[in-house]
Amino acid sequence: MGAAPVVKADDSTLRRIRLSDVAKHAGVAASTASAALSGGRGVADSTRARVLTAADELRYDGPDPWARALRTRQSPTICVISELAGQLLNPAHVLRLLNEISACAQPLGGFVMWLPLDGNSASRLQHVPIIGAIAMGELSENVLLQLEHNRVRFVSLDLDAQPDEIARGVSRAFSRGDQCE
Repeated sequence: MGAAPVVKADDSTLRRIRLSDVAKHAGVAASTASAALSGGRGVADSTRARVLTAADELRYDGPDPWARALRTRQSPTICVISELAGQLLNPAHVLRLLNEISACAQPLGGFVMWLPLDGNSASRLQHVPIIGAIAMGELSENVLLQLEHNRVRFVSLDLDAQPDEIARGVSRAFSRGDQCE
């Protein structure tokens, strides 16, 4: 995933391209730009074309997923949880699993976070805004109770899970019918 396009905010800083930048570039209101980009009705074809051209010229890549998470109070993040960190896990094996999980999450609009825990640190989960979790290996009762308390969907995968099993696990963690290819 490449870096987000940026625009100069002032003389010294760069920031992500926003819908308001596209609207300004196209000479329309932000609500019109939003309707044009989402395929909404009531936008003249010529206006839609101007907005799409502006978005293309600015390399606008859509709404900021983190801003959406703040607004909706739901993060597009799934957490890979393991209480085996540092014990039996080969770092190269963990990296392979995380890469495969990330590759499956990306088309679903999601992000992946690795969170190694021990049974005594389960309370850390209450501060992690996630939509679902993938458990690698066995989880303690404390971690399971914290996931249940936070109403986080989770699935378990074996440490030697194959790509098709990982794809199904990611889809279930997001609770969508989509499947990773």
